Amino acid sequence: VSELLKNLFILGDQVIVQGFFFAGCGFMKNNLANFIHLDKRIKEKILQIIDVAYGGENGLHQAISCASSTLNTLSIKREIDILSKFYEQLLIDTETSNKICYGLKNVVQALQLSAVSCIIVWCDLKATRWALSDPDEKEPTVVVCNNDGSPEIPFNHHVISQQDFFEWILEFYVLNHTFELFIITEQSKESKQFVSGFSGIGAILKYPIHCEDTESDGEYEY
Repeated sequence: VSELLKNLFILGDQVIVQGFFFAGCGFMKNNLANFIHLDKRIKEKILQIIDVAYGGENGLHQAISCASSTLNTLSIKREIDILSKFYEQLLIDTETSNKICYGLKNVVQALQLSAVSCIIVWCDLKATRWALSDPDEKEPTVVVCNNDGSPEIPFNHHVISQQDFFEWILEFYVLNHTFELFIITEQSKESKQFVSGFSGIGAILKYPIHCEDTESDGEYEY
């Protein structure tokens, strides 16, 4: 088991997961955690050893329930870490070294330019992505509206598709993997500030681009 853990969860010199939970009815989980041949990098990532009363699927559900508090704490810490990085970069940004953008319009623009290193998005972001036919172009016109707004459809255009923007960004991430994606809640003061002050979406960039300083609610075509 210790060799299998190493083969599955260590890539190069790095553990590729945030942590491990060892759960079981008997002493095997404790023996494994203390096993001399268990890689020390895995030992350092053990978050919790959990006693469960059942085996099989019922035991798995019990383990997940028992781990929920630790998982919640880990999630909040992850939010604070990435938002602290965002705020630190925001403080050092200058006009010639603008590697932060925020707001729906600016983040969409950065995505189009392949300039995004990571995107931070609020899990309850309300926006819609519309694809409109354009008789003068082969490719459709894409419009993003926040606050569940509806776009003003130009004459001779019609709606091809309509999709929740949050769902679209998840699909785009899965298909491309050209940036990191962090989904946040409002469980910390840092995340509450991000939602209220930065429209619930922001990005750390690979290289500087020009971004609007502010944006109002509305629709954004690209």
